[in-house]
Amino acid sequence: MASKHRRRLSSIRHVATPTPHRVGLRTLWVGLIGSLLLYAAHLPVAPGASSRFVPDVILYNVLYVCAAGLCWWAHAATSGERWAWRLIALGLVLSTAGNIWFSLFVSSGLLTAVPSVSDALYLAFYPLVNVAVVLLLRARVRPVAAVWLDGLVVGFGAGAVAGAFLLAPLLQLGRAVSAEVVTVLAYPVADLALLIVLLTAAGITGLRMDARLGWLGVGLALNLGADTAYLLLDITGDYREGGPLDLVWLLAVTITAVAARMRDKPVEHTPPLGAGPRHPVGWYAVALPMTANLAALGVLLAGFGHDLPVLAGVLAGACILTATARTVVTVQELRALPQARREARTDPLTGLANRRGLHEECVRLLDHPDATPVTLLLLDLDGFKDINDTRGHEAGDRLLVEVADRLTGVMRRDDLLARLGGDEFVALLPATPASVGTRIAHRIHEALSVPVEDARTEGLVVHGSIGISTSTPSTTTTAELLRAADRAMYRAKKTPAGVAVADLATATPVDWVHPHGRRREATMRGWPVPARHR
Repeated sequence: MASKHRRRLSSIRHVATPTPHRVGLRTLWVGLIGSLLLYAAHLPVAPGASSRFVPDVILYNVLYVCAAGLCWWAHAATSGERWAWRLIALGLVLSTAGNIWFSLFVSSGLLTAVPSVSDALYLAFYPLVNVAVVLLLRARVRPVAAVWLDGLVVGFGAGAVAGAFLLAPLLQLGRAVSAEVVTVLAYPVADLALLIVLLTAAGITGLRMDARLGWLGVGLALNLGADTAYLLLDITGDYREGGPLDLVWLLAVTITAVAARMRDKPVEHTPPLGAGPRHPVGWYAVALPMTANLAALGVLLAGFGHDLPVLAGVLAGACILTATARTVVTVQELRALPQARREARTDPLTGLANRRGLHEECVRLLDHPDATPVTLLLLDLDGFKDINDTRGHEAGDRLLVEVADRLTGVMRRDDLLARLGGDEFVALLPATPASVGTRIAHRIHEALSVPVEDARTEGLVVHGSIGISTSTPSTTTTAELLRAADRAMYRAKKTPAGVAVADLATATPVDWVHPHGRRREATMRGWPVPARHR
């Protein structure tokens, strides 16, 4: 008993002992939160004072390093997500280097040339984050060309508006266009494009923003606001390091680190076909790109005959060209719709209609009085499983194709031939009484009685059992016809002729019991499943 107690205590101590990885993560969290709080506590100290060295150089960059570490060890379900967060971590490391260079050389006045090394390090953050966001979106959104084109349309349109109506007035505040001003303007433009692409791709695809992307978007939004404010202050010469604006940047980095360490929730399953969309995404797909395209046209019209900034004109042109490419994709999709519709209603092996095509045609015929009565023939090949087992599935597939060809030769012009699956075929005969359907069933038997002249199935004679059901004035669904024909088909297996006609009036959900207990098939077809066999 004592040894068992010692083993239990030993296992508890072993489980409770933190691993080096956990210790490292906790250290990073403490450094992140502690640096943020200490930096906020130093805000009352006047910017530029000598006592600002600790918050502006040490605390500020410790927070960036801790955030980079948390992003490097982010929770990731796929390798793409892992590399995405590691690219963000690399961008934060480069930003840290830029912070140190700016604090030691630019802010102190030792180097005044702009753009400086710190600008190059800061701006290197954006392409890395752009690639990271694309990787994160690819892990959540199918790579559909239309989705990404719509996102680019919105991004270019918003960039054109920002360049024409926001950046242009700022350039007139007191500085001519120069490398310094262009460098400063690159920050908000890059942030704006990144944020818009992220939100647009999420909205257009109907993606419910998961927590990680949501918090990453908040971090980017704060970064955008801080960069825009920095632009205003720097152009007027009022920016001073160590003010509240720097705290906003730190909050943006902290939120990014929080997003990196969050766990993804399981993705909700897509609702069944016909259940309707879970969220209203249709207007997103039209309104956002259309608004952006109109905005780009407005920029070009407003700048006609005026001094339109080159950047705004380029972005507006790119928006219109991308919208044109999106139109081409839409036309191609519309052209492919009929083919996709046919494929969705066609059996890929035999080229006949499939279950969906049969259902839609049967519903259409039952709704038209001129097409009634509708007679349905359900054919089940006898011994097909033995053929698959003895001669192989390839021979079985060839036999199904041969049967489909022979049945097609028997059908009339307006009849529909379908394959339900496996060895079951259905013939849908509009405006056909049961007597005519019986004659067609016998003609099917005659067509199948000819031996198959195929290398793998040579000399094989196929037999089948056919159940016939004919609609009545009260028949409204495909399931009623199939249920009655299935019942008759199993009776046909016991008759020499292999044909049996169902009495649809007696094939009710109350008294029908599926033969041989094929409960799974009955469930798939929507037939009533008996509580027990009778």
